[in-house]
Amino acid sequence: MPEQLYRFLVRKRHPWRRQLSLKGRRLTVGQLVAQMQSNQMDVPTAAEEFDLPREAVAEALDYAARNRELLVAEAFEERRRVESAVLRPGSPASGDET
Repeated sequence: MPEQLYRFLVRKRHPWRRQLSLKGRRLTVGQLVAQMQSNQMDVPTAAEEFDLPREAVAEALDYAARNRELLVAEAFEERRRVESAVLRPGSPASGDET
């Protein structure tokens, strides 16, 4: 489905992220899908938990299926950036507070 045909998904400006987000939310499709998978949510449950229309959740799942490689790559990049920040010398989480 071309991006312009999505009703509930939008592109947001971000330095490195290219995946779409849910309109009016600070929530990427990848974040929604990850929460659904880790909490074993179906569409109605996710719609209720995130206060979204069921159609928005279904649209996000469709987008995720069509763009799986992008979502996986961006999840990996996000983990890499978090780990890099945590392990940076001088950060409280590194244990090296010099």
